[in-house]
Amino acid sequence: MLTMNYMGICFQLLTFEKGMRFSRTMYHFVFIYVIVFFLIFRFGGIPQMAAKYEAKLKAKAEGTKTQ
Repeated sequence: MLTMNYMGICFQLLTFEKGMRFSRTMYHFVFIYVIVFFLIFRFGGIPQMAAKYEAKLKAKAEGTKTQ
């Protein structure tokens, strides 16, 4: 949610000067944060773990529906 709010504010600052001033006061934190977390999610295997967990939950839900 923080990232969405930050990106929305950056988009609304239509002049480059205002956008750079805002980014500088926030130490460009969220731009770095987005890239780092993308890399962690991409190469950390989190999507694969989520897919396995989702399949497990789906199988469990189907098992309880048939009984």
